Amino acid sequence: MTDWDTYAKLGILQAVIDPSDNQGFKNRLIDQIQWRLIQEKLKKSKKLLDFGCGTGRFAPRITNLGIEYTGIDSSENMIQVAKDIHQSPILKFIHFNGVEIPFPDNSFDTCLSSGVFQYLIKEPNCQKILSEIRRVLVPGGCLIMDEQVSLSNQTSASGMLVLTELDYKNEISNSFSVKSVCRVRGGYLSKESHLSFRVAKLLPWAFDVSLDYLAQREIRKIQKVSSDYLSTMKYYEVLIESETK
Repeated sequence: MTDWDTYAKLGILQAVIDPSDNQGFKNRLIDQIQWRLIQEKLKKSKKLLDFGCGTGRFAPRITNLGIEYTGIDSSENMIQVAKDIHQSPILKFIHFNGVEIPFPDNSFDTCLSSGVFQYLIKEPNCQKILSEIRRVLVPGGCLIMDEQVSLSNQTSASGMLVLTELDYKNEISNSFSVKSVCRVRGGYLSKESHLSFRVAKLLPWAFDVSLDYLAQREIRKIQKVSSDYLSTMKYYEVLIESETK
């Protein structure tokens, strides 16, 4: 089982993406890749619940879009780190028990969850959690899930479930209708990106300038490859957009 309370001590990105990335460049790129695709799904959002918010890495960017933000997490340490990092009265971070969401029905129009359900799909509490998310969303509300999938029967970390796109679709189908599934990134970043990490150690400003370009390049790459190629990867990442039934 992943010890999220311990991971919380690693910092805003290392705690929730790749704990082994001590330099931070890989995590910054992955974060940018994910955000580029997530923000496109938030154009109609007004009140968002970040389910399993971790360190709240998306919170400032979400509020900058004019969206009211609330993050919840079952790790007390993650919530405390989020509060320490994002000291803003308009950002809400709340600890909860991991299942029952402490809000009334129809409280949000959007729920975002990144890297959470890859640990929960097919687990005993998963249907209860999904029904809770459905409950706090308005009719026609949107659930956006950024998760890892695999065609090679492997994962990127211990404790993570080996799941396919179909596994996610089947699990959420009781409460939600899937609208779209798009690939986010591959389990292997490109040679160009790895080269940029080496350059960044000497010229951090150059990495800052090229970050968004590198993110776009990784997105285009994974969206063009064949299913056969995907099966050679340890895993890849998808963004699933669904709507309440």
